[in-house]
Formats: sequence, C-alpha cells, structure tokens
Amino acid sequence: MKIRLLGLAILVVFVHVGCAQKVTFQPRPVVPASDVKAKITRDRNENAKIKLSIAHLAPPQSLVPPRTLYVVWAEAPTGRTINLGRLLVNKNRSAKFEGVTPLEKFRLLITAEDLADVEEPSQQVVLSTDMLRVKKGWW
Repeated sequence: MKIRLLGLAILVVFVHVGCAQKVTFQPRPVVPASDVKAKITRDRNENAKIKLSIAHLAPPQSLVPPRTLYVVWAEAPTGRTINLGRLLVNKNRSAKFEGVTPLEKFRLLITAEDLADVEEPSQQVVLSTDMLRVKKGWW
C-alpha cells in the first residue's frame, strides 16, 4: 500500500511538472543578442502564469528612438492587447518578469515604452512569440 501511494505521489509530481510549456521568442534586429528563457503554466485559477528571464537585453534608453522601459503584453487572436506589466533591465543587461493572463490563446510581445501604464503597445516591438495555446493544468 505504501509503495502504491508513493508511486502515485511521484506520478502526480511528474504530471504537474510536465504541464510547463517552454516558449520561443523571436528577437528583432533592435535586440539581436537577447536570450529569452520563458515558461508558461496554468495556475489553480486556470490563468496562464508567465515567467521570463532575459539576458543580453539592450537598455531601452539605447534604442532609436530612446525609451524609458519595456512592457510585456499578451495579445489575443482578436488583436486585443493586455498590458501585463513593466520589464526593467538591470545594469547587467538582464531582466526577469512574472505575470498572469486569463487568455488561453495569445502571443507575447515586449515593447519599448515611455510609460508603464500605457493602454496600447507602441510600434517598437523588441521581442515576440508566435500565437501560443497554453495547456490546461492538472489539479
């Protein structure tokens, strides 16, 4: 009985860990050296939970035109965009971001902006993904 329960517990852990989805970003010519590691899972409320870790990201002040910060967006298939929050670059040219969106199908965009609370993304897209369909979690 103990062995069966332990086996079931291990299976639950593997199933839960297996729900993470790795995502590929296409860097634009404006930030060609950037290296993005992204993982998307579903939380208990079935929101898509997004974790980004970016290395070698140019500071937004070095872009043409220069900007103040980056903003992470979720874009629905309809074109509607949701501002997920700001992405600040540290002095080592790296950045981390965690956020959620209720969308099941979306693409991620990172744009250069002057303000964090903008309602529409600027045309200065520095990183983006293809359309993603986030797998439902197992609870």
